Amino acid sequence: MTPDQPRVRGEAADGMVVLELGADGDLEVTLDPRVRRLDTDDLAAAIQNAFRDLRTRASALGEDDRAREQRRAAASEALAPARDRLDAAAARASELRRRIHGQRA
Repeated sequence: MTPDQPRVRGEAADGMVVLELGADGDLEVTLDPRVRRLDTDDLAAAIQNAFRDLRTRASALGEDDRAREQRRAAASEALAPARDRLDAAAARASELRRRIHGQRA
């Protein structure tokens, strides 16, 4: 994740257990008061499931970033010939301008 990305959220036990991971690595844990009704094994499982959910969502964000970077790289590669032609045309225009202004001087 990059600093400009939103927090990633994982939930379990019908929203009673919520984990949020910030881009800075801080983990916020929110437990609904209803978790007191869960026994310790169920609470532990809910926390683990919330973490799995968070990890899955964070991974999906990373995949989105990689896909976006791959699209950007492909577009840049596809545009390279056009950029080269534009650079060559700009160089020719500069040379013509220099010649025209050079002839007047």
